[in-house]
Amino acid sequence: MKVHNMLVATDLSENAEPVYLQARAMARALGARVTLLCVDEVADFRLPAASPGIAAQWRQTLEEVNRRQKARLDQTLAAFREDRIETELTRATGKPAEKICELAHATDADLVVLGKRGVRMISGINIGRTTKRVLRRCRVPTLVVPESAPQVPTFERLIATTNFTQSCAAGLRETLELAGQLEAAVEYVHVIRLPMPFSFAVEDWGQLVPSESRQQIQHTLAKDLSNLVGQAAASRCSPVSAIGVSVSETLRDLALESGAALIAIPARGKRRTGLFGSTAENVLKLSPVPVLIYPVAFLERADAAQPR
Repeated sequence: MKVHNMLVATDLSENAEPVYLQARAMARALGARVTLLCVDEVADFRLPAASPGIAAQWRQTLEEVNRRQKARLDQTLAAFREDRIETELTRATGKPAEKICELAHATDADLVVLGKRGVRMISGINIGRTTKRVLRRCRVPTLVVPESAPQVPTFERLIATTNFTQSCAAGLRETLELAGQLEAAVEYVHVIRLPMPFSFAVEDWGQLVPSESRQQIQHTLAKDLSNLVGQAAASRCSPVSAIGVSVSETLRDLALESGAALIAIPARGKRRTGLFGSTAENVLKLSPVPVLIYPVAFLERADAAQPR
């Protein structure tokens, strides 16, 4: 996955600040161009059956909203350009998710960056409506940034997840290519998901798994790595087997322990059903670091392009 063009979507809320920081840091590291997109939902709003006086007041309100939006956008654009990032500003009206996907596809963006939630969702673990819709429809890899993302992003280590499916194999190759651009190491992680026991504490449960089983998983990961990407690329990557009763919680803990910059995960795993995969959705909800979601269509194209 080579990133030359990034589309950064913003709703100008306070939750957008971590998005700007992550996008600027990644654009600097990759030497990528940035399109900064703001979709204005207010401009298209019309008051039903408004009297001439009320309509005039509403036009004044829209003008003030537009002035404030422009001031924030100019400030954000200046920050990107101060970092010597080639940046273009685009404003659009309409439904945000539709406009984000349209522009991502029309401009051949290599990566979309947006927040986990926007102005309507101030707190909680839920994923914003716009973000969900983008993940459903967008054919471009999407980096979802939570409010808890580091304020000084570094890209020394990435996490690539696997459940030994073809989509995860394709995702690993794309993550390794991105890691090469960022000069980052990669942890290739498989989580051994255990059933929730009723007679043991969760922290004791992992100790009951035979060491031979863990060694076998570790051997399988190492062999999988070598077969998928070759020895040269595998040298940048470390196989990691982890044990937990929840895949998403285990990945969250690993990201915190290792200081990973992001978790890369295919949109869907073994079952091609649901919104964008239950594991991906749960990781998005809990991850303290940005999550890079690879759409199914993107991975299928990337896999088809591999030499056979």
